[in-house]
Amino acid sequence: MRFDRRKFVQLLGAVSADLGLAGSPASVSEAQPTPGRPPAAHAIDRSATIHRKNVVAIQVKPFCWVDEGVDKVLDTIEEKGNVNTVFVYTYDYDGSHITRGGTKPLPDHGRYSPDRQRMGGAFYDYDLKYFQDTTLRDFRSHDEPNLNVITAVSPSMKARGMQFFAWDYNNAFPVMMQSIPGLTEVAEIDVYGRRTSGACFNHPNFRAHLTGKIESYLSQYPSEVDGIIWGCERMGPIDNLIGGGWATAGICCFCSFCCAKAQARGVSVARAREGYIQLDRLFQTAAHQQRPSDGYFVAFLRTLFEYPEILSWNMLWHDSYHEVRSELYGTAKSIAPSKPFGFHVMQNITFSPFYSAADSYAKLSHYSDFLKIATYNNAAGPRLANFIHRLCQTGTVALTRNRARCVQVMGVKPSRYHNCS
Repeated sequence: MRFDRRKFVQLLGAVSADLGLAGSPASVSEAQPTPGRPPAAHAIDRSATIHRKNVVAIQVKPFCWVDEGVDKVLDTIEEKGNVNTVFVYTYDYDGSHITRGGTKPLPDHGRYSPDRQRMGGAFYDYDLKYFQDTTLRDFRSHDEPNLNVITAVSPSMKARGMQFFAWDYNNAFPVMMQSIPGLTEVAEIDVYGRRTSGACFNHPNFRAHLTGKIESYLSQYPSEVDGIIWGCERMGPIDNLIGGGWATAGICCFCSFCCAKAQARGVSVARAREGYIQLDRLFQTAAHQQRPSDGYFVAFLRTLFEYPEILSWNMLWHDSYHEVRSELYGTAKSIAPSKPFGFHVMQNITFSPFYSAADSYAKLSHYSDFLKIATYNNAAGPRLANFIHRLCQTGTVALTRNRARCVQVMGVKPSRYHNCS
């Protein structure tokens, strides 16, 4: 039976509408248009999108093209994986690379990178005219200043019949705050009033920066870029409180833009602050095994019942995240409606009930042509184990002494959990 992905996405959208999952008028699919912003995703005719049949894709870091050479990399992925589409990192601040004696082993090909610190940034040349509405314009990578990965790689891929997808990777690496002038001014503000390492999705300056990149890919390189994949592994305040190696520091965001948005929704900023501080204190006592008289889980539920603003603020963050992604999708479709635009979805959607409840596939279906879900070996293994450990450590579940029962509640067989922990 042939699997039609477009019909599947359309079915998801229809089901979500029938079940009332499309959200309130403040949600992404029904948000009121803002002057000067691109059309909302639900207003886009996605039938114009042209999908390649039987896509086999792989993501490739910038340093690979330099260390091994463009043709050698393409030879390897064609011969070993029959790859016909490459998600080429065009924007990335992950400083990790493969060095002799480093944490990442060399695979069965290639060579080691020079052992030097990498700062990241944009690995392509962009026209400043696409960034007139933002002060965040200086982000060209100095790691490979002579490498324009789009013009250096795309022609060789085209000659092989392969597709070039710009991989716009927006994780909140702390180095970004150090290397992009002005980024600290758009940083999220945590519940204690401290700036964090992540930029706020409700700050118009940051939104214009994100939109400018999409415009530069598709307008400046119309014949080289065949599609876009956009990703950002960020979470709302509840998931960040639970923590884990992938969490962003801070219970966010309480900047002026987020507070104004909350007030427009009728959510009390003061009570949201108070609720999150109470929840933070509870998690701290749980981490030190200072058990409340009624138990961890009852105390957790009581805090949510007494401060419903906790959940409202968590949804405000996720709704804003949906809104930004929908806006970027609308920007792309207004420029190049036939080119696929998809999203990388972080691993937490596969094992965190808190994250998957807010960042649901049904909502994502309203503004995406495809999804790349992070189901890597370490996501299904140690990251799942670490998440279970954090649930127990924070007292979010009252199963500290029986983690097997915890994973059963989440739909994971205990034997598989023990194998990955």
